[in-house]
Amino acid sequence: MNPYLSFGILLSISCSALATPPLVIDATPDNADIAVDPSLTTLRITFDRDMEPGTHSFCGGGPAMLPITGKPTWESARTILVPIKLEPDHLYSFSINCPSARNFISARGAGSDVEAAVPYPISFRTASVAGGRQPAFGAAEAAEMTAALRDCLNDRYSYRDRLKIDWTAAFAADTTLSSVKTPAAFARAAARFLAPANDPHLYLQVAGAGGPSNPDVRFTLATHVRNVTPNVNTRWLSSHVPGFKRLSSVASSGRYEDGIGYLMISSWGGSPADFAPIDAAMNDLIAANVTSLIVDVRPNGGGSESFARGFAAHFVDTPSVYSRSRIRDTNSPGGFSGPFDRTLEPSPQSTRFAGKVVVLMGPANLSSCESFLLMMKQSSRARLLGTSSGGSSGNPKPVDLGHGVVLLTPSWIDLLPDNTVLEGRGITPDEIVETTPAALETSDPVLDAALRWLRQK
Repeated sequence: MNPYLSFGILLSISCSALATPPLVIDATPDNADIAVDPSLTTLRITFDRDMEPGTHSFCGGGPAMLPITGKPTWESARTILVPIKLEPDHLYSFSINCPSARNFISARGAGSDVEAAVPYPISFRTASVAGGRQPAFGAAEAAEMTAALRDCLNDRYSYRDRLKIDWTAAFAADTTLSSVKTPAAFARAAARFLAPANDPHLYLQVAGAGGPSNPDVRFTLATHVRNVTPNVNTRWLSSHVPGFKRLSSVASSGRYEDGIGYLMISSWGGSPADFAPIDAAMNDLIAANVTSLIVDVRPNGGGSESFARGFAAHFVDTPSVYSRSRIRDTNSPGGFSGPFDRTLEPSPQSTRFAGKVVVLMGPANLSSCESFLLMMKQSSRARLLGTSSGGSSGNPKPVDLGHGVVLLTPSWIDLLPDNTVLEGRGITPDEIVETTPAALETSDPVLDAALRWLRQK
């Protein structure tokens, strides 16, 4: 099993979130805890300010959902107690608030506007017997892990200096990392410590999510999650794109009466089996002499750049440099090697799409999907519509911090072909088409703009 498989929901902490909305500051059990005593009957959650006692939201579902057995009660204005009944050797994953349910709110009449708490996901695994205890360590081990984290930032982290953060001063001022007593607590403290980097590709993993039978499955804790709304409503599309059908877990297709093809690719992550239907759909379009195609990647947050490159090869006729990379290397002058070209090679002539193609893009696009957008910019037959992408690409590599905690650290600086840094900038479409979540409930202005352009041409 993939040792870097993300299990559960990411810990969502961002610098913007830390400024004003309520935050969960403590929970028992907490995110990434293992060997939790299955006889525990109460979940305890503490916020950083007084909360409204009459409302709450626990998000999730299925066998991993938190088994709440009664009405939660407030021990104080900031701490809520939730009655639960746990099973032994079981993984639980849920979230305190989520985008669709935000009823944990700050207290009314507290002298400021009422605000929903930042979503706080929790995944934990219970022990096989009552009385289970988490693996623990002392101050010396915590100090060693802190030193490993410091060395990793200094020597491995490619965007260490991007925001001019004084990491040396930050370590000197921190009192949390050295005081934790479990691997999970260290990972949570490190996630909070690293939050000012504003980097979605900087995250931690903790062993134990899969239990003894699946030791390679890990909890994943993000240091930063972007608060963006994709400029697409897939529910609306599924009922309005003619012939809309699901090809695989990452792809759907459709066909308009005038012959315009539609293909949505929601992720570049997955297995080769997930992408085989995409290649089959492309071959069908080429065999049918379809001359216009819409490729919709608005929900796509990245994945495998090689899968993206294999698909983009259908649309170019000559080799093209679409990106460059500078690799973090402390043995090289300036601390980086490169830049190295990343090149898109065309597919065989028989599998190239000769017609016009419009790519629908937006703010949810990150990482390998942004590489895909840059690939499509190399095609003379392609036009990009929507709004700018997110601007983040790290090619993260694992660094072992000890005691089952791994830090995934960006290893490169991703560059546009003109050597402009992608991070924090993103990619601008050929034509900007704005929309709103309200508009997407009844229409799709970005898709409409693509259809108009293709039909005019």
